[in-house]
Parts: sequence; C-alpha cells; structure tokens
Amino acid sequence: ILAERITPFVRQQYAANWKEGTPIGDWSTLTPCYSLIRRYKEGERRTHETHYDQHAIVTVVVSLADFETEYTGGLYVAAGRAGRQVLPLSRGDAAVHGPDLLHGVGVESGERWSWILWYRDSPTCDDHSGEWFTECAAAGNAVCEALYAAGPRAESTAEKIRWNEKAASHGLSFSMTKLARAHLKRLPSPLPYNPAAAAAWYTKGVEMWAEPDGHYGLAQMLLSNETSPEGKDDRVAAAVAHLEAAVGGGHSFAAYNLGVAHLFGHGLPAADPAAAAAWFEKSGLPEGFDAVALHHEANGRREEAEAWAARARRLGGGAPWRKGARERTGTGGAGGVSLHSAWPEGPCRALLRGGGGAVAGKDEL
Repeated sequence: ILAERITPFVRQQYAANWKEGTPIGDWSTLTPCYSLIRRYKEGERRTHETHYDQHAIVTVVVSLADFETEYTGGLYVAAGRAGRQVLPLSRGDAAVHGPDLLHGVGVESGERWSWILWYRDSPTCDDHSGEWFTECAAAGNAVCEALYAAGPRAESTAEKIRWNEKAASHGLSFSMTKLARAHLKRLPSPLPYNPAAAAAWYTKGVEMWAEPDGHYGLAQMLLSNETSPEGKDDRVAAAVAHLEAAVGGGHSFAAYNLGVAHLFGHGLPAADPAAAAAWFEKSGLPEGFDAVALHHEANGRREEAEAWAARARRLGGGAPWRKGARERTGTGGAGGVSLHSAWPEGPCRALLRGGGGAVAGKDEL
C-alpha cells in the first residue's frame, strides 16, 4: 500500500499542485521516514493539542476506524487555535498535508486508530527542514515566518524574535503568544521584562482571533498581578472570565484552572466541588484526572477513585518526566507557560466533597 499507492500519490500530488509561498522541496525524493500507529480511547488519551508538523515536509494520516460509527470528533484543521473543522475520516481514508497546516485531534467518543506517516525530501531521510521555510518566509508568508523562527536557520534568540515579530505583524496569533511569553521572560529572549507589552500581544491575539492562549495568558497575568482588569472588574473574576473564554477554544490548561477556581470558589459566587471535578475531567490532563480521583475518594467511591488514578498514571501522572515535558511542550506550540496559576492564598474553603475531609497528597493541586 505504501509503495504502490501512498508514496506515488504524495509525489504526484505535491509536484502537480505547487503553490507559491509553500515550502520548497525536491518532490521526486519524498520518502516516508517515520511510521507510527496512534490510538485514542476512553480511559487513555483523547486529544492531541493544535500544532504544526514542522519536522515533516508531508504528513499522511490514514484512518483505521470509521467516523461516527466507531468514533466522533477526530482529526481537525484549524484557522487559528480558536477555529476548528473536523475531517470526517473513515477506515481507509487519508488526509495529506504539509508542515504549514495547523491541526490537532479531539476525539469526543468511541475509539479512534490512525496510521501516521512523516515524509522528508531525502531518499536517506536527511533533515532539510532548515531549508523548507526560507523562501516563503522571505516572501512574507506569516506561517512560514513563524516556522522559520522555530527552525535551525534562525540561530540566535534575537533572530527568532525578529521573525516572530514579522509573523505577528502579519496577523499570526501563534507568534503573538510567543512574543508575549518572551516579554514575560518565560521564553529565552533578549527582550526586557515588559508586562505591558506582553498583555498587548495577548490582547491582540484575543481581539483578532479569539486566541485561547491569549485568554489564558491574560488570566495568568491577572492572577500574578502583572496586568490590571479592564474597568473596575475584580481581578480574580476577570481571570475566570478569560479562562472560560480559553476553554471555548479547547484550552486544556484553562479547563484545569477552572477546576481549581470552582474547587475553592475563586472569582465565583461559591465553591462547587462537583463542577470542579467536571472541569478537571474536561482538561484531559493527568493532573486533572488525579483531582477527579480525589473527588471520588472523598465521597467514598473508592473503585471510581482507583480507576481515575490509574487513568492519570497511564498518561504520565506522577512520573518524574511529566512536569518537565509539560513545561517544555506548553500550549499553543510553545513552552514558557505554566499549568498552575497564582490563585489567592487562604484556607481551603471548599473541599473535594463539599463539607468535611481534606485535600492532601497533591502538592501541585
């Protein structure tokens, strides 16, 4: 199948459908260099954050399950992180795309399997990714400018900043997020610490694209007193409003923090442990699943608690590598963002079961 159908199709399709501004490569040498199977199912992982495959000049995703009968949701393409369109792939269908396509996975129900192929423009799979975005970045393509900034050709942090500034000026919220974090010194940067500039970049992403990472960044800045709410709004309540907007764009870190807000009643009329557990579950994160386990345990549902704790462990919860990997990966295609926010200190006014017991053993929570 690979030799007789997929690779000939990929080579022919990319040679015949050349478009100005796309990455340059020698399509006759396109070679499948990586092959993997992915599974999304209940009790395991359900999502793959929105991202670019900048390490592969062509990606092929072959569905090994039927849309709507075996799973719902699935592979989506995005115009900015807030706008998504699901591709209804059934068994044997394939999606083929370049490194400049923003995409992700969000399985809503059922079990989805897929076969992933990553191509390079080298018969020996040499990495030429440093060359792919040079010409289209020079031509002013915003996505190429951002991917060039992330690649090996942009050797210094100053050059990476310059290319992200170009991409942001051309309207790419992906780069606006990076610049905001650079101004907060949460990414390597020669820029001076400047919360006002960071808030301006986050706000621009929100205003132009309803950027989830913009909302999340503003929420964290409000809670850490690095920016002020508009008007006379309460700082914590304003942060919660930004988190709610970020969740509308599928932001997993924001869902986790809404769990914290509802657990303790931060910025809300009252604490609501049941709603907190629902938000922790919605996050899809092992840290959230650990909190759900605590909720069930506090209510005497030991079997459910053990099941949620096991689910968290399957996703890396409690493993030494998890925190470092989470901080390197971050959200929105860049690290420099924390899962945990600077919530107000004080006694635990709301407990996981809403009246008695105590939250213990989860330092991060």
